[in-house]
Amino acid sequence: MTTYRKEIYRKIFHLSALAIAAGMWLLPSLIAKMLLAIMLAISIEIEHRRRGEGVVSKLFYRFFSPLLREHEHKTLMGVTFMLLSALLVLSVFHKQIAFSAFSIVVVGDLFAALVGKKWGKCKIVGEKTIEGTLAFIVSGLVTVAILGIIVDAAGPFYLGGLAAVIAGALAELVAKSMGTDDNLLAVVASATCMWFVLYYI
Repeated sequence: MTTYRKEIYRKIFHLSALAIAAGMWLLPSLIAKMLLAIMLAISIEIEHRRRGEGVVSKLFYRFFSPLLREHEHKTLMGVTFMLLSALLVLSVFHKQIAFSAFSIVVVGDLFAALVGKKWGKCKIVGEKTIEGTLAFIVSGLVTVAILGIIVDAAGPFYLGGLAAVIAGALAELVAKSMGTDDNLLAVVASATCMWFVLYYI
């Protein structure tokens, strides 16, 4: 399997995280947080067991090994950080902010990876490219426009959404150098900046 095709399969799986975003918006916050906590606990248990020699480890690597990036064989998986970020922002911020920030990063990260790996030529930080970052911003802004319709938002929402997109794109660039996962840092940064704009500007 080529590296790019592997990335496509990974991002198709990654896109399923929009189901998490839907649950964050449609379910009562308490129920959504409980479900996220359960899913996170299951993910952490799988993280533990996949490093062993048992049946779980064998089944996991048989079906999911092609979706893992090289560093994820030694560290936590992106999905674990994603669940953690969703639970964190939903626990700290208003539901609209948590739902929006998480959705922006899921979509933005997908397009950034696919565009950056296929057409990225101008590297700016590590393996991150200008083309991938621009893809994150453009797809993020489109996501904000769609979210505005879903949540029936007023003008300030779009300004907050712009801040969230920019924060998410920047967080994607610096996450590795900061020693953290972009799935966690980008969501938290996006939600924080959106909250700041909506409440203080």
